Amino acid sequence: MAAQPKAAEAPKAPAKATPKPAAPVAAPKGKWRIQLGAFSAKARAESQWKLLTGKVGGLSAHSHYVEQSGAVSRLQAGPFATQEEAARLCAKVKAAGSDCLVKTM
Repeated sequence: MAAQPKAAEAPKAPAKATPKPAAPVAAPKGKWRIQLGAFSAKARAESQWKLLTGKVGGLSAHSHYVEQSGAVSRLQAGPFATQEEAARLCAKVKAAGSDCLVKTM
């Protein structure tokens, strides 16, 4: 009796590569921040942050800080590596119609 031809084997799926873990993102470094306003209440500073991140491209890529000094809450963003980098984003904030100051930490 003749041997029957073997059915073609289904090709095996290539082995899945194990994804490499993402490299940890370094914390931003720098001694520069931009100040986006000073408010009588922290809630107003937080509101301004939400408004500005919707209007100013690149702002949301930075951390925001609300610094208390007595009765004043100062809204700041950063840190920036250089004064020039802070000034560039500050110019965008001003172009969107808001005040902005470059500050050192």
